[in-house]
Amino acid sequence: MAVTYIDHAGTQGQTDFSFTFPYLEDEHIKVFIAGVETAEFSVIVESNGDTKARLNVALSTAQNVRVRRSSQPNANLVDFVNGSVLTESELDRAYRHNRYIAEENAESTGESLKRLEGSLSFSTNSQNIKDVADPVDPQDVATKNFVDPAFSRTNHTGTQTASTISDFDTEVANNSAVAANTAKVSADGLVTTHSDVTSAGSGAIITSAERTKLAGIATDATANSTDATLLDRNNHTGDQAASSISDFDTAVAANSDVTANTAKVGITTSQANAIVVNTAKVGITTSQADAITANTAKVSNATHTGDVTGSTALTLADTTVTPGAYTNTSLTVDQQGRITAASNGAGGGGGLSKYSSGWVNQSGVTTVNNAASLTFNHNLGTTDLIVRTYVSASSTGTNPRELGSLEVSDPSTYYGYGVTGLTNATVNIQLGQNGYQYISTVPSVIGTITADTFSSKYIKVVVIGYNR
Repeated sequence: MAVTYIDHAGTQGQTDFSFTFPYLEDEHIKVFIAGVETAEFSVIVESNGDTKARLNVALSTAQNVRVRRSSQPNANLVDFVNGSVLTESELDRAYRHNRYIAEENAESTGESLKRLEGSLSFSTNSQNIKDVADPVDPQDVATKNFVDPAFSRTNHTGTQTASTISDFDTEVANNSAVAANTAKVSADGLVTTHSDVTSAGSGAIITSAERTKLAGIATDATANSTDATLLDRNNHTGDQAASSISDFDTAVAANSDVTANTAKVGITTSQANAIVVNTAKVGITTSQADAITANTAKVSNATHTGDVTGSTALTLADTTVTPGAYTNTSLTVDQQGRITAASNGAGGGGGLSKYSSGWVNQSGVTTVNNAASLTFNHNLGTTDLIVRTYVSASSTGTNPRELGSLEVSDPSTYYGYGVTGLTNATVNIQLGQNGYQYISTVPSVIGTITADTFSSKYIKVVVIGYNR
């Protein structure tokens, strides 16, 4: 058993390799991976005293790893001085250094190529000899690199007899060309047996042209059918083009069904003459006349009923009337029923009129919300108005509540709504910044007041006006 090194069968990913032999310095520990020394490791001493060499990079593949002690035989670890005190530890250190070097030399010599005891032969202890040069002299050892090319047949010279090829007969019999030629030979082995059927002078049993001709004959075909059978159209198959029928057009024209249909779509001579005369008058082509007829049918009063609709819109000329809403309107209507003048009337001695916004969640671009300022166009033509505002959680006005006038519960809290602007045509509504309040319960004395927000609510503004 070796005392100065230990070999490990390293596995992929392994980093730590233990050893038990003693050493003096960490520098005396050497590591070899697959026979190549590496310095990429460190010496680790565990808390229990175990020692190991740890690789900086784990093995990438399974490889042999040797951890060896090399005690630097060319360095003195202890330097004795005349008159100095010789301590036990220094004497032991010097002795151990010499002993370790001797052990390492002995084991190194034991691993070297050496002559067997009592023999003229050398032994490598079943190991390969590496880094050997190619032979020069006749008795030099030959390397694998030198011998391998000698086995390649491409480097051989001279000839070789077929008798030295072990499977020569088998390979010849299996050759495709030989097998093909064997198939061509008759059973009795004599090609000359078929000489009576060869083509004159060709040397072949059957020519290529003859083979092609025979291949074109269908299975069960016979050459003995009579001309009468072959020419009888009742025996023919497939389609026939009309162009191959000599009197096709004459026969079609004489067909009774065609004649009847022609009579149904024909026109008289006078009708044909009228078409010629009309065409000359308008100087247009037949296709243009067809287009006019189609367009005339589309715009004819006789073909339209109800509202004017379709992909091509019909437009009316503008009048002098200004578009808008009118109150107590005074109108002027022409003979075609178009309004040619409109104005707001005086009301005819006074009366009530009403405007309702309906349930809305915005006015213009402003959304109903706390502190929202909304404008509504009532167009009642007066400022003698009564304004009422209602709130609901739905667009259909479910469970509506009438808003009270803007109220202040403290200097910073505003509920309800207020009218901030009023004209003959518009009313401005300001919603409270904190929402609105309402009575949620009705006891005998006073109800419970609840506050709610205008967010996501619908309001309805009703304006009632009086015209004197």
